[in-house]
Amino acid sequence: MTKIRRWTMRLMMTGMIVLSVGCGGNNSLNDKLIETLNSGRAERYEEAMDLLSDDIDVNYINEDGRTAVNLVVAVSEYDSKETRDGCEAVLEYLMARCNTEQLEKETRTNPLIEAARYNNIKAMEYLLENHYYDVNGMPAGMSAMMVAAREDNVEACKLLLEYGADRKLKSYEGKTAYVYAAQYNDDEMEIICPCKDK
Repeated sequence: MTKIRRWTMRLMMTGMIVLSVGCGGNNSLNDKLIETLNSGRAERYEEAMDLLSDDIDVNYINEDGRTAVNLVVAVSEYDSKETRDGCEAVLEYLMARCNTEQLEKETRTNPLIEAARYNNIKAMEYLLENHYYDVNGMPAGMSAMMVAAREDNVEACKLLLEYGADRKLKSYEGKTAYVYAAQYNDDEMEIICPCKDK
């Protein structure tokens, strides 16, 4: 009964797409947290820390399909140290409280894949060290390694390989990480060689 109350299913206008929205907590506060994390402002993590409380539903998915836990890792090496540190603090708070399997199933992505997209090495290390996600998981048909290779994130590829990423794994399109690297990053193939497996 609790799961039924907690998760509601809503059919969207575009056919049979189902979006689950967490019903716990304060939805306006949940939306404010997602909006804050999605803002791109340098102070977004400080603002997010101020919003974190028992009233936040960390499993909440907004109408756009966004979650706080997937947005929190949208930090790159170009962001300030304060921003990266803020990301870590918010990520730890959210991961300790979220239903990782349910969110991955509902959003078809996870923070490891999103961190690989942004080359957020610290977030990836935290998620991998704490075994939150399978390094070869493919909730939407692509692994974190494939996303990192496609985005030309060499350091992310190296880290994923250290944690056992499968070089021969194929995406829903039948492509390996090497193929994505070659397709999207022609000039960088010597650097991406750790991903090389056709």
